[in-house]
Formats: sequence, C-alpha cells, structure tokens
Amino acid sequence: MDFFKRYGAIGGSQPQSPTETIQRMADRAETSTLLEDKRAAVLGLKGLSREYKKDVGEVALDTLLKVLKEDSEDHNLLKAILETLNNLCARDSPGGASPETGATLVDPVADKFSQAILHDSDDVISIFL
Repeated sequence: MDFFKRYGAIGGSQPQSPTETIQRMADRAETSTLLEDKRAAVLGLKGLSREYKKDVGEVALDTLLKVLKEDSEDHNLLKAILETLNNLCARDSPGGASPETGATLVDPVADKFSQAILHDSDDVISIFL
C-alpha cells in the first residue's frame, strides 16, 4: 500500500496547477468522442476563463475553435464555446471602471485573442453558421 501512496496511485496525489487543469480540459475537449464529455470540458474551460483568461486562451483557443467548427450541431456545446470565447475576448475594466465613463479600455490579452480569431476567416464564418 505504501508503494501506491508514494507514487500517487492511491490518495495523496497533489492538487493540479491551473495550467495543468486547463491543458487536461483542452485535451479532453479535443479528443473526446462523446458530446457530453466535450461539453463538460468546454464548460470547465469556460469557468476557468474568468480567472485564468491568459492561460485558457494560450492553451485552449485553437481547440475551442476546432470544436466549434466540427461539432456545431450541439446547441449546448456551441453556447458554451461562444461564451468561453466571449470571456477570452472581453476587455476587463481596470479598477472597476465602467465603459460608460468614456474611458478607452485597453486589454492586450483580450486584443491578442480577438486578433487570433479574426485572423482566420474560417473561424469567423464558423461562429455565424
């Protein structure tokens, strides 16, 4: 039993870092054959995209766009992907500033991911189809 505990096979495993979790969810979204598994992975990425926007975008953006193109017939999966992309491309207001004040919000992370999506016309077309 000590052998299993020592090597993390039973209990005692260390918690994953957010980056490892994001990588695992992206892999699941890309390789799963069941729509339920893909949907669960994308919903996990959606939740993580609020707090770890940069990590999710760098690791999973290509996967999200690929799944969007391939599995667009499932409306719940499509909704989760679009909401995740929205989280990645939305500009964060610094210090709680609201856009109503007229200040221009600058978010280089959101701009980077927006440009990555807009760079490929197939990605833009697949969002609207």
